[in-house]
Amino acid sequence: MKKKVALSAVGLITILFGLGLFYQGVNYYQNTYAAQIAYTKVPDQVPKKVVTKDDSGKVVPNSYSYNYAFTFVLTDGSQRKLDFALSGSTVKAYQPGAYLQANISKTRVVYGPEVVNKNKVPRDLKELLDKIGG
Repeated sequence: MKKKVALSAVGLITILFGLGLFYQGVNYYQNTYAAQIAYTKVPDQVPKKVVTKDDSGKVVPNSYSYNYAFTFVLTDGSQRKLDFALSGSTVKAYQPGAYLQANISKTRVVYGPEVVNKNKVPRDLKELLDKIGG
């Protein structure tokens, strides 16, 4: 009888642990990869061109970066501030005042940003981007 109770308790704990792990995985995915379309405007001041460094701080050979801090506006009008590094061996900064479209999650730029014609940006979002300066 005691073995059945012990096995039942272990089974219940295992199920609860598995459900908690599943919940954490879904939450991580939603925050990191579930993307929405968003727009931003390139600031008037171009960031300084710097040598690219990897996550451990080591210099990446033959690579340079422009480090941007964008304020993205989602299609529902909400705003999200995200950092973005434009990097490469022949990298060129975005044109100041240009409009960009990207797919962003809560924590990162998932795809893009790409330069878009200002006519492709919804009018209400364009007006908001012009107010906040991108």
